[in-house]
Amino acid sequence: MTMRTSRFSPLAVAAACLLALPGCGAPAAGPAVKVEVPAAPQLAADPPNCNDGRPPNATLPAAVSTDPSKFPAGSTMATIKKRGYLRVATNGDVLNWGATNTKTGDPEGYDVDLAAEIARALGVDLKRTVYTVIPYSQRQNVLAEDRVDLVAQQMTITCARWSGTAKTDTAAANPAINLSAPYYTAGAKLLVRKDSAVTQVAGLKGEPVCGTTGSTSLAAVAKLGVTPVEAPSAGRCLVKFEEGEVAAIVGDETTLAGFTRQNPSSKIIGESLSPGQYGLGTQAKATDFTRFVNAVLVRLQADGTLDRLYAKWMKPIVGGSATDVPAADYSRNIAALKRQS
Repeated sequence: MTMRTSRFSPLAVAAACLLALPGCGAPAAGPAVKVEVPAAPQLAADPPNCNDGRPPNATLPAAVSTDPSKFPAGSTMATIKKRGYLRVATNGDVLNWGATNTKTGDPEGYDVDLAAEIARALGVDLKRTVYTVIPYSQRQNVLAEDRVDLVAQQMTITCARWSGTAKTDTAAANPAINLSAPYYTAGAKLLVRKDSAVTQVAGLKGEPVCGTTGSTSLAAVAKLGVTPVEAPSAGRCLVKFEEGEVAAIVGDETTLAGFTRQNPSSKIIGESLSPGQYGLGTQAKATDFTRFVNAVLVRLQADGTLDRLYAKWMKPIVGGSATDVPAADYSRNIAALKRQS
């Protein structure tokens, strides 16, 4: 369901315009910003287990009430309910996941609908939801700075995000955050021109390949012989691809599926480079809210809501049924993570 909001960030409309969708006005003129970097971001491979000895997908127990009338006084849930609206960070240019409807100015997509389910469970006004469009590289920062309550943005669950150790050779470590149980399984692939003879990443050796700053997919492909080109958003990568600046785009197949709709002259190729699961991000200090989100996800999986979201947003593009999501592991030990301060 598409939702209207009186607090939608103006950045969302600008991000959508980057895709050159019909009816989208040109962005205001300004100085060109060069976003390419000369070297690949050096992201350490995610270990099989985090510092607490638990796998990346482990999270906090879902044993908490989702009844708004029973929120404990002073809890994160009670605070949000008293405020009257949920603050959500998401995409503004990823079709079917988080994109701006250029006719209404409203956000729409799988992650937007999922965030709405969290808001509904909190008992707040969905129409007042504040959606802020951010680049992938800022997901942890906006939570640490208390600018949002929830990040719903195709975020792969990693130990580095739990511990606050994810970094590149040009950026400091990002703050630690909490992550929900998985709600979707995806993997990074490549988008190339439909007439390209390339079928695997090896065929792009030395070629410029665009990926978003701070993404696990760019980290994966950068080590395979291509020339990595960073962009602040997936939409920027699509612009570079369409203008011939890069030979391919690397990203989660969920993002690339939307791009094939926007650019019928493109296709997805290759085996999954970095399979993983998406989780919803919450503030590191808000362990009660993390548990609440997990409890809501339990219900959404049991009542078929996650299947319906897949049928609505992904099945028309890629077919099939909802992806297999691993059973939730509620064994996370926050104290043993040794988080970076």
